[in-house]
Parts: sequence; structure tokens; C-alpha cells
Amino acid sequence: MSRVWIIGPLAWDTVLNVSHLPESGGFVQGSGLVGRAGGTAANVAVGLASSGVKTGFSGYVGQDELSDKLMESLEGSDIETLHIKHLTGRANHVLILIDAQGERTIVGLTEDRLDQVTIRDVEISQDDYVVFVLWRNHFLPDLEYVKGIGAKVIVGIEALDELPLITADICIGSGSDLRRELNADLYLDRFGKLVITRGADGARQYWRENGETKVIHQPAIAVKEVVDTTGAGDSFLAGYIKGLMDAENKIEDPMLIGAHWSALAVSTPGSQPPDWTDVVNALPPKILRDK
Repeated sequence: MSRVWIIGPLAWDTVLNVSHLPESGGFVQGSGLVGRAGGTAANVAVGLASSGVKTGFSGYVGQDELSDKLMESLEGSDIETLHIKHLTGRANHVLILIDAQGERTIVGLTEDRLDQVTIRDVEISQDDYVVFVLWRNHFLPDLEYVKGIGAKVIVGIEALDELPLITADICIGSGSDLRRELNADLYLDRFGKLVITRGADGARQYWRENGETKVIHQPAIAVKEVVDTTGAGDSFLAGYIKGLMDAENKIEDPMLIGAHWSALAVSTPGSQPPDWTDVVNALPPKILRDK
């Protein structure tokens, strides 16, 4: 059975609800202060592992109390293999402000030390997937290592315009990170599939077939109320990968599973994706072989 390796941030989320984001010099009253395990890559790994996919996670912690809490969260999850670097100092820590519409704004509180994470000492097979959730160019040696093995590679949307030009099987991420209109034809020579999520506007997947650019649009799944968008993109990615691993239709089903998981995520407070058992109940029948 193939394994999926997730590489990227693990963080402690300090979450505060606010009515709005204040203007410069302004004031806003917060409420409902909570702390919870998060970090975009760890979120994907925890969610994906809950679905039964063999999952490994590579990230880092520090040597403080929050690091202990993060390790406890990972060890209590269904992740099969943990490859965690223990660095001196503090864990990655972020402040998340959630406004009245459920939209989240993130403020980093500690130094980003993701450049000290590597998987070049991890045993990977050619049947595995390796996912660089947030692309950073310091992962270039890791990328070459993975490609040399022949494993499939998924990279975050930050890789689109990086130099040197990055190639991968799939590039996926939020359209809000692009800040411009996307011309998919410019990238499909380097990426087998390009997947762009756009919140309430759903998601689009681009690929080439017989030299022609194809696109499908997956509408967002309607929800009664958006409570917290923190884990929406992470839940979509977990669902997309689950679909790649287990679904019958490798074009449409990953998008549909991702959309349902994302919808459930925004409907409930939390950083990590809802458990897979809750997602299954919302899925149309006959999508997954093992359902």
C-alpha cells in the first residue's frame, strides 16, 4: 500500500474571535480565546490519516510546553510515521483572529524554521506520494531526492513562479495566494495537474489531454453557517489526496471529496480537519472503493 508523506508546518494556534479586524491604531474586543494544535501541513496529515491512508509527517517542534502539546496531538492521531526534528527554543506559534463571518487572519508569533526540515533521510518508495504543502526553495534537494526515487510529487501553489522553475505531478493551493488572474496554459508544461481553490466559488482543476487544456469546476458545497475557515484549505487537500489514493474517478472524485471535507471544516470550529468518519456520511454513494 502506498504511503503519503506530508512535509511542512506544525504550529500551536492561539485563536481569538473578533467582530472585525481593527484599522491601524484601532481597538477590537476579543472573546473565546482558545489554544489548539494546528499548522497547515500537520492539519493535512492528521485529516488524511483519519481516512485510513498510510500517512507520514515531517515537521519540527521546539523544546517548550507548546512543543510537548503538539507532540501529544500528533502521537494521538492516526499518523503512521512521524519524522519530527526537535530544535532548541520554542515551537511554531501563531495567532488566529476569526471575524464575524468566520474568516481567519493569521499572525506568526515565532520565527519560521521550516528550512531545517528535510526528508532526505526518510525511506521513500516509488509508489509513494510526497506533498510539500508550503513550497519553499530550500526543499529543492528534497525534491530532487524524491524525483530520483520516482515517487509522485505534490507542491503548494507558491511553486508556480519560483526560480529555478519547479516541476511536479500536481500543484495545488488557494487562489487568494495568487493575487492575479491565472493562465493555466503557462504552467501545464511543468505540472501534470493544477488545482486552484477559491473559497465560496469552489475549485478548478486544469490538465492537458491530447495536447488540449482541460478544466473542471467543482462548486463549493453549501453550508448553513460559516463558523471558522481556518482548516478549509487543509481539509480540501486531505480530501483531494484521499481521492487520488482510493477513488475510482481520478479526475472528478478528488475534487468532490475535497469540497465536502472543506464544507464540513468551515461549519465547525477547529484548526485540524474533521474526522473522516464525519465526511463519509456527507459523501454521495459509490465514490470510494472502500466506502
